[in-house]
Amino acid sequence: MSRVASALREALKVAWPFVRKAEKQAAEPQPPIRIHFETFEPRLLLSGDVLPTASTLLHENEPDNNALLTATVMPLTEDPIGSGLAIGRAEGRQEPAVSGDYWSDPDWWRLELQKGDVISVSVDTPTSDMDPYLWLGDGSGSGITSDDNNGPGNDAVISTYTVAATGVYYIQVGRYGPSTTPGAYELHVERARGIQQEYDAGYSNDSLGGANPLTLANGDGHRTATVAGTLMAAEGSNTDADVYNLGLFNAGNVIELSTRLPGDGTLSPKVVLLDAAGAVITDTDGNAVDGHARAILSTDGVIYARVEANSGSGSRGQYLLDVDISDPVP
Repeated sequence: MSRVASALREALKVAWPFVRKAEKQAAEPQPPIRIHFETFEPRLLLSGDVLPTASTLLHENEPDNNALLTATVMPLTEDPIGSGLAIGRAEGRQEPAVSGDYWSDPDWWRLELQKGDVISVSVDTPTSDMDPYLWLGDGSGSGITSDDNNGPGNDAVISTYTVAATGVYYIQVGRYGPSTTPGAYELHVERARGIQQEYDAGYSNDSLGGANPLTLANGDGHRTATVAGTLMAAEGSNTDADVYNLGLFNAGNVIELSTRLPGDGTLSPKVVLLDAAGAVITDTDGNAVDGHARAILSTDGVIYARVEANSGSGSRGQYLLDVDISDPVP
């Protein structure tokens, strides 16, 4: 048994490169991952489907979730029902905070995904100064990707990972090694199935230059798309805005944007249409600051959609943006 355990430990060793923001780009050793093998009780293995009811806020089960084999199962709840967006939420705490040790309190979470799903994972710390480190791995415990601080401040975001194979996946929450500050965190997973998902690591899609291109489907004289996104909390004076490139259209085309929100969300969204120069196109629906916009184009050109927050951005700032263009240019 000792040889088997040793072989397993060697097979599951993973180290990941990571990039800090400018103020933390020190040459430091990459953090080794520790996989703990412990006696555990049977756990529910989720199907590839999601729960049909409102999402449940999980709380970490210390010390049981300190090992891969006893990871806390995170259910994903589709909300709105039938939308393709499913969300899982949890709360935890990193303590103790040992200097130089990323995994002095390894918090493991387990979820099941289908091939082709697109997920984003975020760790937010709105009530603490803890500096989180986030890791995503496959069912064997092999690392896929990780992040340190692509979210607000020192918070962590893994943005738009496309699932390669159906099965179990693991999330591990740790803490940036040199930091010795313990604290609480909020973990949320957004899974997009059959719809698109924004890419916004480091607020990268806040401008026209970083806009995410949307793929539009054709049907009955309309071109349509649905994309899931999150408006993150502000980072200093920078507030999050998500910009999408809709494509090239002609004068006379009618473009309509609308938003849908999960039932446990906090976001009050505002959507606007922009031309290729970044100028706002007049919204003709009578309310220029809500989650709906409609315009008839007066000139040809590339059109963008921007989603902003009137209020409620942050850990529960998820939304769905629905795009409908009638009489489009083929």
